[in-house]
Order: sequence, then structure tokens, then C-alpha cells
Amino acid sequence: MREYTGKERVMAALNREYADRVPISLEATRQFAPVLGFTITELEIDPEKMLQCLVAAHEVFPSDTISVPPPYLPTTVTARQQVMAAEQGAPRPQLEDKSDLAKLRGPNPREHRRYAPYLEMCRKVNAMFNDTWVLAQTAAPWTTATTLRSPEYLIYDTVDDPQFVHELLRYCTELTKAVSEAIAETGVNIFLGDTTASCSLISPKIYHGFVQRYLEETVNFLKGKGVTVDLHICGYIDPIMEDLAALGVDIIDLDSPSSLERLVEVSQKKVVIRGNVATDLFAVGTREQIEGSVRGCIETAAGGSAFILSPGCAIPDNAQMENIRCFWEAGLRYGRYS
Repeated sequence: MREYTGKERVMAALNREYADRVPISLEATRQFAPVLGFTITELEIDPEKMLQCLVAAHEVFPSDTISVPPPYLPTTVTARQQVMAAEQGAPRPQLEDKSDLAKLRGPNPREHRRYAPYLEMCRKVNAMFNDTWVLAQTAAPWTTATTLRSPEYLIYDTVDDPQFVHELLRYCTELTKAVSEAIAETGVNIFLGDTTASCSLISPKIYHGFVQRYLEETVNFLKGKGVTVDLHICGYIDPIMEDLAALGVDIIDLDSPSSLERLVEVSQKKVVIRGNVATDLFAVGTREQIEGSVRGCIETAAGGSAFILSPGCAIPDNAQMENIRCFWEAGLRYGRYS
């Protein structure tokens, strides 16, 4: 069997076909910061240093997918101010005063001082890695809302002031659509992050009452533009799996607290699954645990294609390089299609 490119492997999974092996998605960009003599803070505020780490990581672990590091939005403060605020304690939400929502104006991402450089980075990465499945990250409406308002405030608002929540989500939906459309014009695929929408943080009632309709609208908008959508929700999603599988996204990322077996059963191969090796294994796991998890994921989900092996979420900054290598080698060893 011939050797496939990363893009071809992902396309095979999307088409329910077999390439030479299961696609492997491994984003270890941040873990290469110390290798190149950078701090994590430097990566947060310097896109070019982040790009250097991305290239270095891909040379060692040539992942079949690459994710363009996201911009530090939506917020009116600079990226450096965000980092400093995080170092000094949790920053105050931009919409601490709900009346400030009326003052927000959605930016034109093609001209905005932070979105425009990100769009240029998408073009640059897409050109550099034309044989790889390139994804660019954008936040879904609920997650954007929790960035502006804070998750705690917003959860209380769903009871105390649901009208405000819907007004905020309408603003965030239009912002997500505008940003995603601009990103798609660069030729990359969309990684739609709804990181705070899982049942690890909110109830299924909140998901159904507030999150779902705006997420569905966003997905329908993107699919209408011919965009491939990869949906990522951190944490536990078992109670809303049927809803997510019915959204019409192309790929669902599955974090380790959720059941891979159940999503395989629920999705019936109508959606590609990416995941779901536990990320803590990269920091504290043994070789046996990592290999066992990789093999288990492949045995559970790779039959019939429509599966991408990946950590369930972001690899922690304190991950051990030997554990990352173990995951990579196990994916190559156990993911071969016979």
C-alpha cells in the first residue's frame, strides 16, 4: 500500500475510506517552546515564535493535521494585557456590566488589528503545509459569550436574565459567522471550539435552552458555505451526544471524560470522531498506559474508517516528550490498516 499524505488520510476518513493507516492528530506546538528556548508567555504574544514551534513540532511528529494558533479575541485589551492579567489573577469580564452589550460592535475581521494578522497566518500555514489537513480555530457563540461575560455570570444569567443571554448569544453568533467566513476564505478548515458548552460545566437544560440553537445556526451557515467543520467541546458530553451528532458537523472531537463507545454507537459513522486519549497521560502516564489507550481507541472506533486518533483535548504544558513520542509511535504501530 502506498504512503499517503496527511491531507489524504483525513479525506479518506471523511469519505469513510481507508488510507494506509488511521490519521493521527498531534498538536505539540507549545511543548517545543523550551526546545527552542522560548517561554510559554512568549508564544502567547508572539505569533512568529508560535509558528517556529509549530514547524519544529511537525518536523519531529509529522501530524496529519495542523491547527493554526488562535488569536487572542474577543476582547478589547491587548494580548500582552491578557497575559499580565492572567499572571496577576483572573481578569474581570468585559461585560461585567450587562448594559455594555449595547456598546459592542462586531469587527470586520479582514481589517481588524488582531484578526487580520491571524488571517495572514492561516494563509501562511496553509501554504507551508499543503499536504496536511490545516485547521484554524474560532470560538462558537456560547464560548465567545463566556469569554465576554464569564462562565459563572452567564450561567446565573440563564435564570436571572435569559433575555440578556439570548441578546448576547445573537451578537456572538454573528461574530462567529463573520470570523469563520473570513477564515474559510484563506483555504483552511474550521475548528469550531465550544469549549465551555459541555456538561462538565453546564447542564443539558442550559445546552438545549441556550447553546444548541445558536450552535446549529453557525454550523448551518458554515456548511452552506461549503466549509468542513470540526467541533470541539471539552469535557463530558454524553448527555448531549445525540444532539451534537445531529448538528451536521464533519468531525466531533471527543474528550476523554466522554464515552468513545457511545459516540460510535450514536453517530453510526455519520460523523468522523477525533480523540480521545486522556491528556493527563502525556504528563504522568506510563508507556503501557499510553499504548493501551491508543490501541483501545483504534479498536473501538477505527472500524469502517471515520476516525482520527488524537488526544482528547490540548496536551498539557508539562507533558513529557517521551510520552508524546510514545503516543506517536503507538499510533503508527496500531493504526495500520491491513
